[in-house]
Amino acid sequence: MILGFSAPTFVIYHFFHTLRNLSTLILFLMVQFFMTAPTFSQDISDSISSTQAEATVRHIEFKGNQSVSSRTLEQLIRTRTNRSLFGIDRLTPWVFIYKITSSRFGEAPSLYDPEVASTDVERIRLYYESNGYFDAEVEVSVQSLRKNRIRVLFTIEEGTQTTIETLSYSGFPSLIPSSQLQSFLREGIPYKSFLDDTTLVLNRGYNVQELRDEQDRILNFLKENGYASALRDSIQVLAKQDQENPERLDIRYLIQPGDVFQFGEISVDLRGPGTTEIMESGFVVFEDVVHPEIKVRLDSAALVDPRALIENINFRPGQRFNQRFLQNSIAELQSIEMLRINRFGLEDPIEGAGDSLYLPVFFDLQALPRHTLRTELFGMERYGYGTGIGLTYTNNNAFRRAESFRFQLNSSFEFVPSSTLEDVVSSRGNNDSVKQTEATIFQSYDASLQYTVPRLNWPFIEFNPRPFFRNAVTRYSLSYTRSNQLYFNINSDIRLNTRFEVNHTAQRSSALDFLEIALVDTDPSPEFEESLNLQFPNDTLQIIRIKEDFRPQINSLIRFTHRNIETDLIKKNEGNLSEFTLTVGGNLPYLIDRFFVTPNEIEGNLPSPFNISTNALDYNQFVKATADIRYYYNFSSDWVFAWRLFGGYAQPFSAKQSVPLNQRFFAGGSNDIRAWAPFRLGPGVIPPEKVTINGGEIKLAGFAELRTLAFENTLSGNWHTALFVDAGNTWYGPSNQLRDDQNSNLLRDGTFYFDSFYKQIAVSSGLGIRIDWEFVVARVDFAFRVHDLQQGWFSNRKMYFNFGIGHSF
Repeated sequence: MILGFSAPTFVIYHFFHTLRNLSTLILFLMVQFFMTAPTFSQDISDSISSTQAEATVRHIEFKGNQSVSSRTLEQLIRTRTNRSLFGIDRLTPWVFIYKITSSRFGEAPSLYDPEVASTDVERIRLYYESNGYFDAEVEVSVQSLRKNRIRVLFTIEEGTQTTIETLSYSGFPSLIPSSQLQSFLREGIPYKSFLDDTTLVLNRGYNVQELRDEQDRILNFLKENGYASALRDSIQVLAKQDQENPERLDIRYLIQPGDVFQFGEISVDLRGPGTTEIMESGFVVFEDVVHPEIKVRLDSAALVDPRALIENINFRPGQRFNQRFLQNSIAELQSIEMLRINRFGLEDPIEGAGDSLYLPVFFDLQALPRHTLRTELFGMERYGYGTGIGLTYTNNNAFRRAESFRFQLNSSFEFVPSSTLEDVVSSRGNNDSVKQTEATIFQSYDASLQYTVPRLNWPFIEFNPRPFFRNAVTRYSLSYTRSNQLYFNINSDIRLNTRFEVNHTAQRSSALDFLEIALVDTDPSPEFEESLNLQFPNDTLQIIRIKEDFRPQINSLIRFTHRNIETDLIKKNEGNLSEFTLTVGGNLPYLIDRFFVTPNEIEGNLPSPFNISTNALDYNQFVKATADIRYYYNFSSDWVFAWRLFGGYAQPFSAKQSVPLNQRFFAGGSNDIRAWAPFRLGPGVIPPEKVTINGGEIKLAGFAELRTLAFENTLSGNWHTALFVDAGNTWYGPSNQLRDDQNSNLLRDGTFYFDSFYKQIAVSSGLGIRIDWEFVVARVDFAFRVHDLQQGWFSNRKMYFNFGIGHSF
C-alpha cells in the first residue's frame, strides 16, 4: 500500500501540535542527559565497595584492541548497559519509566556484577587465544561517573599473533583418486600455494575455528568415500613450532580413516495409518528383482508400489558407502506426502567375501491417511446476496505410487434484484447503459486439478535418482473458470501447467515449467468500457490495464528458473540469494496456427476451443530473461547492509512485435521503487496519465538498505530502523514497433537508448521501521522522490507511505 501526502491547511495545526510534543520530549531527554553527565574520577579496582557494586553500568569501553573490533567484543561479554535512545549511551528513558512506574514497565537498571565482569575477562582472553594471540592479557576496571553510575573499561594487551606457515595432510587413503584429493584440498582453508601434493603454504593467522572446520570437512570427505567408521578422533591435528621463531607454526593433519565399507542390505518397513507396528499376519514382502538385497515390508493397510519407495533411495547394496547419499535419501523420503519417517539408521556391519565390510540400512516409515475430504459453505454480499459451496478432495497415494492428487470445486450464486441493478448503474452516471433491469443471478464455477509425483517423469526419467537431482517433484495442474458478471462474461479461463522441480544441493534448486498454457476468453460489453471511463475518469493507465486483461488471448511458455538461497528467507540478515529465469513464449499457438488451423498461413490468432465463443484468441511470441541478485552483510548483531540488483529483458519476435501484458516489466510499489505506486513508474519519462502502452520490455533496478537495531524485545519483537535508496525504471525495447502516429514522440520518451537511459533513472530514498517477530517481519517505509522524472532532482517534497509484510528484498 502506498499513499502520497501533500500539505493542506488543516495539517498546520497538527504540525505545530506535534512540534510542541517533540519539544517536550527533547526537553525531557536533555534533562536526563545532563543529570547523568559524566564527572570522571580515579580508576577503581575490581573490588569496589558494596555501594558501587550496586552501580548502574552506563558505558562499556575497550582499550588496546587493535585486531578485534569493539563491536565483536561487545557480543562476547555478558556485562551490559541499558538500552539507549538514538545510540546515546546515557539516554535511557526505559530505565526512567521503570522507576516512575514502580517496576511495572520499562527496563530495570543494568547493575555491575564483579563476577560477571571477571567471566567476561576470561571470555575475551579465550577469544584472543582462539585467534592465535596466546600471550594476550585482559584486565577490567571501573570508573565512577556520578552517583552509582559507572563506566566499565576492558584493557587489552594483544601481543603478537601466531601464524601458520604450512598446512599438510598425512594418511589419506590411496583408494581416493589424486585428482579428487587435489580438488578437495583446494576448497579448504585459503592458501598461498602448493609446496607439494599434500602440503599448502598458508602464511595465515592462527584460527582454531578454521582448523576445527577443516577437521570436520576431512571427516565428511572420508564418509563420502566409504570410510563410515571414521570419527573426529580419527583426525589428529599436530602443531610444530619454528625453532627460530616460536610464533610461527606448521600444522599437520594425521588421518587414520579406518576400513572401507559398502552399503549392505536395505530394509524398508512401511506401517499403515495409525499402526504402531507391522503385524506378522498382515504384511507383504517385496524383493527387488535387480537388487534382491532390497527388502520392503508393507502393512496391508498401507499398500503402495514398493518401487515408489526404492526410487527415492539414492544408493544400492554393494555400492561404496557415501554418507551424503544416505542423507539425500532421507530427505527424499521425507518429501513424500503420503508418509513420515519414524526411524532410520545403520545396523552392525557384516563381513562379506574377502575383506569386504557391509553396512545394512533400515528405514521405518509410517503411512498417513490416504483420503481426505473438506467442504465449506459460505455466504457473500456484493451486488446482492449469494451463497457458495467449496469441495476439496485429496488422495495422497492416488495410484499407489506415492502420488498426491487434489481436486477442488467451487461454485457460487448471487441474486441481484432489479432495484439494485438500477442503483449501481445510476451511481456511475450510466443510466442508459444497461437495458436489462430485471432481477438476475450471477453465477461462477471453477474447478482445479493438481497431480504431484515425487520423482521426475518423462522426459527426465533418466535423472532419477541422482544425487544432483534430489527431492525431485513433477506437478501437473489444470484449472477452469467460467462466470457471468455485471458487464462481462468469462466464457472460459483455462490454465494448464507441467512443472519439474529439483534440489541440486541444500541451497541450489531448479524448476522447469515444461508446458504452461493460459487461455482467457471474455465478452466485455460496451457498457463495460463506458463504466471504466466513468469509474476512472482521469486514469487512462488503469483503463488500459483492465481492458488488456480482458482481451481474449492464449499464451504458452516454457520457463527455466535457477535459484540459490543462502540466507534466512524471513530475517534476511546475512548471506545471499540469486535467481535467474529464461522464458520462451507463444510458440505452441504459433505452431497450431501455422500447421493445423490455417496451414501455411499465419493469422496471429486462434479460434476459441470447442466453439465456446466466436472470439478469436490473440497470441504473442517472445523471449524473456531476468537476473535477481541480493547480498546481506551482517556487520554485527545490530547492523545489516543489504543490496539488490535486478535486470530484465523481453524481446518479441512475432509479427505483432508485442509482449503479453503479464510478461512485461513494471516498476513502483512497496517491494520496488518505493516512492512510486505500483505500475506508476515508467516506461521511460512518460507521465503515468499519458501511458498508452502499459509495461516495458526492459527493466533495470538497484536497491540498498542499511538496517540497525533500535529497540530489543519490545512488544514481543525487535524494532529496527532502516535507511534505504531505490533506483530504476522500465523502458520499451528499441525494436518495439507498437507506435501511434499521434503519440510517436511520447513513445520515444519511453524507449531505451544507451546514450540517454541513465538520465531516466528514478531514485527514491527514505527511512523505515521494521518489527521483527519470530516468524514474520512487518515493515513501514516513508519514501521521498530524490529524482522525480517529471519534476527533476530534489524538486518533489511529497512523502510516500508504504506498508508491507517481510523485508522489501
